[in-house]
Amino acid sequence: MQVSVNLYPEEIRSNIYNCKPGMTGIGSLIFRDEEKMISDAPDPKAMYARIYPYKGALEMWYQKNASLCTDFRIIFLTAWSIVFPKNQLVYKFFKDLPIRNF
Repeated sequence: MQVSVNLYPEEIRSNIYNCKPGMTGIGSLIFRDEEKMISDAPDPKAMYARIYPYKGALEMWYQKNASLCTDFRIIFLTAWSIVFPKNQLVYKFFKDLPIRNF
């Protein structure tokens, strides 16, 4: 959706489609509770405006760190998060993720 794409900063918009979409990703791990965040926010549009730039930063992080090892870690963490949804293991596996400011 174009409205969503426009929420990414320009430098991210120009690079966001360099990776092929997959079944999971670093953004899916970090924002596995995105629907709840949006529905609990007093202003859902403002929350989207905060989430999308961070998702873009995560995508840029992934493109910089893409490897078979990173992909296997993301797959493992996705399965782990299904069994243990409240875990924060992603931050232990990937200590250099962009800082989340909200």
